[in-house]
Parts: sequence; C-alpha cells; structure tokens
Amino acid sequence: MDETHTTQQVRFLKALLDGAGSLTATEVLKRYQIASATSVARSKEALLKKDILDKNGTAYSLQDPLFAYWLKHIYFKNWRV
Repeated sequence: MDETHTTQQVRFLKALLDGAGSLTATEVLKRYQIASATSVARSKEALLKKDILDKNGTAYSLQDPLFAYWLKHIYFKNWRV
C-alpha cells in the first residue's frame, strides 16, 4: 500500500476483508502472520484514527467501499500470507 501503513495493519486488513472471524484467535494470528492480539488492537486503533475503518458496536468495516473492493479484488488478489 504505502509507507503510512505497517505490515501488521495490512495483514489485519487482509484478515478483516477475508472475514476471518475472531481476529485475535490464535489460528487467525498464525494464518495472517499477525504478531499478537495486541498488534490487532493497535492496528484497529491506528486505522480508526486514519479514517480507514469504521466501528459499529463490536464490528469493524472499511469506510470506503471502493477502497475495500480495490484491496480485496486488486491489491490482495495474488497476495499470499
């Protein structure tokens, strides 16, 4: 993406867009190579501050549907975790 997003934030976004379920579950952290549940919390906080994410109750989603589409279908298309 760019230098303003950490590797952990990008991996978090990939897991979120894949509908990975509990993003702090051990198997999700391993599959997406996310360092820890703390890293997930930091990524959420940073992406909320950058106006990338929206929070609705306990659910998170990307604010911009076009950006979400681009990430899922273009950026992550051949991306391997």
